[in-house]
Amino acid sequence: MLAYITELQARGTPDSGGDPIVIKQSDSTSQTTYGQREFTDGPQYLSAENAGDWCDYALDYAKDLRPALALKVHANRTTATLTQVHSRDISDVITVTATGNAGLGHNAREFFIESMT
Repeated sequence: MLAYITELQARGTPDSGGDPIVIKQSDSTSQTTYGQREFTDGPQYLSAENAGDWCDYALDYAKDLRPALALKVHANRTTATLTQVHSRDISDVITVTATGNAGLGHNAREFFIESMT
């Protein structure tokens, strides 16, 4: 048995959200060092206070360059390494210690795990 909708109506009152308020934050030191970067697709908030808090967070996160490091770990070489790899998750902080002739230019630096494959 087939049924067809022959007429469909929807009623409602649009909520335009009133007059939007634009909240901006900037850091002149970062702009001088790295140039100006704009992020205009932030979430929409119901209050200026919440929007300002998000701006503070986004500015704090993005104002300085964060070091990135890609590692290839052969986890199955030792049981200890395999255990460490299996216990890690995205957003964990790990300390990478460069030894010998690694040439990383740093020693014992902390990094966030951002992806695992």
